[in-house]
Amino acid sequence: MKQVMKNIDFLLETHLDFDTDNAPDEEIIAQNRLLLESSYYSINCMGEDVSPEAKVKWEAEDKLRRADGESLVTFYTGRWSEWPPKHNCRGCCTDRSDAVNKASKLYKCIICRRLAVPSLNKWLSLWPVVAFFCVALCLHGLFARAYSLTSFGRENDESSGSSEGARLGADAARNEKKLFKRQKFFREKKSREFLNTAGLKELFFQFLHDGDPP
Repeated sequence: MKQVMKNIDFLLETHLDFDTDNAPDEEIIAQNRLLLESSYYSINCMGEDVSPEAKVKWEAEDKLRRADGESLVTFYTGRWSEWPPKHNCRGCCTDRSDAVNKASKLYKCIICRRLAVPSLNKWLSLWPVVAFFCVALCLHGLFARAYSLTSFGRENDESSGSSEGARLGADAARNEKKLFKRQKFFREKKSREFLNTAGLKELFFQFLHDGDPP
């Protein structure tokens, strides 16, 4: 995930549209906010029978999620379905470099820390990871672009043939490390393929509301 975050920095540095001449388009901001309202803001994962304590906890967490979402809406002021990312600055940044740093910090603090492990079983099953993965898909496709730039190694480097396995058989610790790296490679390869699925955003919104994984 460290490499993915470095790629996010690179993409923002090279592509962020820093606009100091025009005010944000309120219609676009409203559309971006509606996107959040129609995804994880509106999802109640508590079920019908919950204790008062659980309800209070969920409401507090929902309030924090909405605050985070509003931070994204007010900073990333371009149409989220389009590339590149855009920030219509209203005096909150000293220059473009400052805007890039703020955009990166905001994205990492709100989204990346919840997607720390690139694993489909977490992206598709753990709340609120599911919610923030949906945001990651929609916000200019930044996460998928950064992930696609990441090199996780080559399959023939990460997998071991029978002769190599025999040679390493005496060293259990080294063998275990080799197995872990191989599993990691295939997990990340599968995640990359998933992110390139045609119509993924639409499928994911359907998943959020109907409970059927993409």
